[in-house]
Amino acid sequence: MSFSNRVGYWDVPISLDRWAHVAVTYDSDSAFNDPTFYVDGTRPFVTQSSAPSGTVDDDSGLSTAIGNRSYEHTRGFGGTIDEVRMASTARSRCWMELEYLNQSGGLVLLP
Repeated sequence: MSFSNRVGYWDVPISLDRWAHVAVTYDSDSAFNDPTFYVDGTRPFVTQSSAPSGTVDDDSGLSTAIGNRSYEHTRGFGGTIDEVRMASTARSRCWMELEYLNQSGGLVLLP
């Protein structure tokens, strides 16, 4: 995501060589311009290395890219990405935890 004045960068701790459930929510109407990260159903300690500023740039002309940059393809993810979902609604902390538990086998939902 890019912004009119400065792009934001965040460092999110994710363990290597193991399955991880990773999710991000973002509210473009928020004045803070900060996404919310979830790893394995919880919010990890995130380090912001560059704070975004300004308004979100229009990216409607860009292709969606999962695991790489959509505009230059120079930072490819070196693992397997499975079950990608995108929604127009920012999910709650409880929703993210439930999704993780469903995927990790820690919870079974009955009809």
